[in-house]
Amino acid sequence: MTILSLPKKIGQYELFEEIGRGGMGVVYKAYHKDLDLIRAIKIISPQAISTDNIRERFLQEARITANLKHQNAVEVHEILNLPSNIGLIMEYIDGESLDKIITRSYSDDGIDLQENDGEKLLINEEYAINITLQCLDALGFYHDQGVIHRDIKADNILVRIQANGKLQAKITDFGIAKIIKDSTEPQIHHSLPDKTIIGSPIYMAPELIDPERYGQYDHRVDLYSIGITLYYMLAGKPPFNYDDSYYNTLRSHLEERPAKIIRATNPIEPELQKIVFKSIEKNPDNRYQSAAKLSSALQNYFQQKQHTYSGETVSVHYKNLATPVKSGQKLRNLAIPFTIGAVIIILAFVSFWVIQKPQLVDSIPAQPIKLNPDETKEVLFKYDRSITKINLKPLSSDGHHSIRYNVEDTKVLIHITASSIEGDSQIKLQAYPELGFSVETPLTIITRKPFIPDRLKLIRPSSPVRFHFDCHRIISQPLEYNFPLKRVKLLSIDGNAYVGYPKVSINPENAKQVILQFESVTGKGISNFCIQVFPTKNTLISRKDWIKVIVRCW
Repeated sequence: MTILSLPKKIGQYELFEEIGRGGMGVVYKAYHKDLDLIRAIKIISPQAISTDNIRERFLQEARITANLKHQNAVEVHEILNLPSNIGLIMEYIDGESLDKIITRSYSDDGIDLQENDGEKLLINEEYAINITLQCLDALGFYHDQGVIHRDIKADNILVRIQANGKLQAKITDFGIAKIIKDSTEPQIHHSLPDKTIIGSPIYMAPELIDPERYGQYDHRVDLYSIGITLYYMLAGKPPFNYDDSYYNTLRSHLEERPAKIIRATNPIEPELQKIVFKSIEKNPDNRYQSAAKLSSALQNYFQQKQHTYSGETVSVHYKNLATPVKSGQKLRNLAIPFTIGAVIIILAFVSFWVIQKPQLVDSIPAQPIKLNPDETKEVLFKYDRSITKINLKPLSSDGHHSIRYNVEDTKVLIHITASSIEGDSQIKLQAYPELGFSVETPLTIITRKPFIPDRLKLIRPSSPVRFHFDCHRIISQPLEYNFPLKRVKLLSIDGNAYVGYPKVSINPENAKQVILQFESVTGKGISNFCIQVFPTKNTLISRKDWIKVIVRCW
């Protein structure tokens, strides 16, 4: 890539190429001729130079990674002061971001690939656990030092293959890390604001989004994010159904349950699924409480799996050695009719089971069943044969107040009344047909208060606005919003109560106010002004308002 708006040389470093770009900065590959070293230089991007606290975020990243060094974190060597900018001289990692590796690994219509394509790394289960364990080692170290990263994601994990053939993972971007306790050696200063939602929506822990429900966040937000990352590596996609809406993405962390990891090849064992799901529990008290505990669970799983594989190999090898050579032909002759008979018996049993077992058809309720407190909802099940009775067995009942059912031939209608408070319920629904075996269906009920995101609102004045002024006079009207504004635009005007010079501006003494000005010359008239305002809070979208103005002058 061509380097724009930067010299080809900074100090003793020659810039080769752009190797990364994010919301805060651009990273270049650089070479120090005298020292014969390759480094990465991170410069604040032109779009972010005017952003509040960007310089402090850069300095914080430098302080943390320079004073608290770990083999699985990218090291910052030096702060680079430029005439109108600031940069960091960092360790150069000859690898790729984990996000790129995952995308490449599942690029073939979602089918996970297991082989390396030349020198390009592709994710499999062993690599996913290996990368996660290395990241947990670094996170455990930083948590012990009182540092929470707060932005763990696949984009912020670099992976390379070392000379010995082993993988090495490196966490980067400590720009929004949080210092939660004082440390004596070394001393790290922290002055970043902590009043807004911080992090990447796809990986954001529920307590960062809704602290009133889940309490103030701590180091466990990093464990949630690394759990999301592990799920992403194993499934090829995040655990929830995300869309382009920022608010829907946040809401999914608060209300959605993660789907089971399903892969076309090499299915994930239930034990590993259990570890992943526990790491992304919505309630932080239900997660692993430290990086060490999550790491221990993954290591135990991997060791047991390796032991199981070894046992299978030995067993097959022993069976092959135990086959008598002289009587082999006789055994094969006996095996043929025996095998045919066994297959017939198995097919008959399977046919009976499939024919007799009732199957859910036509109407299958979406899972989980989501309710607001005290809401009543009906859920319909339809079977392929008549049902004689139903058995409902609540395993947990925090999410519902009552549940009852009606059975009518092949239909079962479940009536659910939600709990008055928030909670989850797990219920087993067992249906017994007139003939055949019963079938069991799990139900999950989630009762939550609606997640109402912050919205930009026009508080006053109410429309229409009436004026009684002399003609040929400049009229000013303040419009007040509920959040500070950074920009305002006058989009269109129609009507006959103005003559010109209409303009809008933000009140310099109150950023929540917009001043609408125009000159009226007619005896009376009505005009409509369409105004678009842009808030300073980056989690809010802009708003358009029509302001109707009625003017009578005499």
